[in-house]
Amino acid sequence: MRLGRLPGKLRKVLAGSHADQMAFANSISIGNGNHVTHEWDEAFRRLGADPGVQDIQLARVDAVYKKSLMIMRRNSAWRES
Repeated sequence: MRLGRLPGKLRKVLAGSHADQMAFANSISIGNGNHVTHEWDEAFRRLGADPGVQDIQLARVDAVYKKSLMIMRRNSAWRES
């Protein structure tokens, strides 16, 4: 996966403060924030298409789903049929 200079920039942003991360997000946002610059749009698309990244995303989703399900069951907010 080729992302040019962007991985170094992204690593630097992720290591920064929340304020730095928000400033970065605002700097690459277009319009009302629903879109990012073409350069970053392409980079995020390539990153999201990487099987290793997809595995990380799925593991995170699974963990969050299981925790949410446990909380809902504990609080009787949801009942299985």
